[in-house]
Amino acid sequence: MTLEELLDQALAMLQRQGRVSYRALKRQFDLDDAAFEDLKEALLYVHPEVRDEAGRGLALPAGPPLADALPAQPPPPEAERRQLTVMFCDLADSTSLAAQLDHP
Repeated sequence: MTLEELLDQALAMLQRQGRVSYRALKRQFDLDDAAFEDLKEALLYVHPEVRDEAGRGLALPAGPPLADALPAQPPPPEAERRQLTVMFCDLADSTSLAAQLDHP
């Protein structure tokens, strides 16, 4: 998991719960000390509305939305919206020849 994905998931967890302990973050995402410090620094630096609670965890003040911080659903890839143009043509009167096959 990339740091960006981890940050998004941690923000979503914080948004749902309003506060989260550092131990819970480390356990939830199976982080070693260095990875945890990277996540903690990113959360506190990039999102000033998130605050450290006496070194025990992170909290959001009541009411600030993190909607801008959470990832939006990406639009569907263009490959899923294809147009198909079908052209039918009668080469050398093949339609009339095929019609004869239906009648004995």
